[in-house]
Amino acid sequence: MKIKIEDIFYKTILLFPIFTVLTDNGIINKCLFTVLMASYLYLSISGGIRKKSFISIFIALVLMIWSMFQTEYNNLNINMLFYYPFFILYTVFVIDSKDSITDWLIKHKRFIDRILIIWTLIVGISIFIPSCYKVKEAGELYFGSFAGTIFRLGPSAFFIQSLALVGMSFYANKKYIFYMIVPMYCFLMGSSRTYFVIGTCLFVIAWYWFGVSKKVFLCTTIPLGCLAAWLVMKSALGAKILYTLDPNQYGDFWFRITSSRSVFWAKDIYAWKQQSFLNKIFGCGLDFTNRIAGIWAHNDFIELICSVGIIGLVLYLISFYKMFRKYMTKKTMPLIVISMVIIAWLFNAFFNMHYTYFCCTLGYPFILLAISNYYRKVNLNALNSMD
Repeated sequence: MKIKIEDIFYKTILLFPIFTVLTDNGIINKCLFTVLMASYLYLSISGGIRKKSFISIFIALVLMIWSMFQTEYNNLNINMLFYYPFFILYTVFVIDSKDSITDWLIKHKRFIDRILIIWTLIVGISIFIPSCYKVKEAGELYFGSFAGTIFRLGPSAFFIQSLALVGMSFYANKKYIFYMIVPMYCFLMGSSRTYFVIGTCLFVIAWYWFGVSKKVFLCTTIPLGCLAAWLVMKSALGAKILYTLDPNQYGDFWFRITSSRSVFWAKDIYAWKQQSFLNKIFGCGLDFTNRIAGIWAHNDFIELICSVGIIGLVLYLISFYKMFRKYMTKKTMPLIVISMVIIAWLFNAFFNMHYTYFCCTLGYPFILLAISNYYRKVNLNALNSMD
């Protein structure tokens, strides 16, 4: 029974990128989330929780209770009640369950292949459907697939890239890099520079593995960089970049480069500084940034320090640090790979938000697992060659 519940848990996680790109109302994803939490609770109760993990969860719940008392619910997006506690729950699970997740991935190649194929077919077909494009900045057409927006399409494409890395690592098949093609199209033709940056980071890791040797990787970096720059400038994203850099457009440079985020970041930080000491420590309310600026912070660090306080932000950073330390420990890991995986999180967290986009939260640990497993094999092969 435990194994069946474990299957439900992991398979539910892997269904999110498909239903995220298919639906825009989120009802199916809410049902999936209910199943995910029920299976998570069963696994946690039956398998037990480590003391350190329990402390992290307890702190997160205390912060949420405090913050809920500071919240004015007419300004609240109901999803904010779940994003932060789920991020902590999921992260501690990933930290504690490295071996069991690895075993599951090894045994379920067929299911992962199906997810990759189905998502690629769905989004690939939508590329040729005119209604899957919307006119936005500079009058350009931007691709949103069936989801209608890059802010649903982008996270699901990010998740698919993480599964492509899983395939290259766990199943020792470099051809999984071809599953990166459709996600990269999404980023090039979408309206988000952030998703293009983080998607490119994952593609660089895949190309590094595909290139076999460091010498081959370095030799192809400049030509591929030039090709990427040409593709960007020919794409819808290139039009947005030119629109951003045009001084004749509304706002100053930082206003345009951050898509006006610099304005409401300043408002949020100023308002937070005016709060009481206790609110600064424990949080000002889950709706605080929306109450102040009329919009989420679109920055993990500002959103968290405002909503769950300094302690909440520190807990978030510690959780990430522990996850990195758990997986990124091999001395043979190249700096380029470590840099790309950190940028993929940090850039998204700073300019968009990481923990509030479910597919990003769910998919990121699979990237770390893939990298950890890949260089574990490298180490084993190096030791065997020495014998």
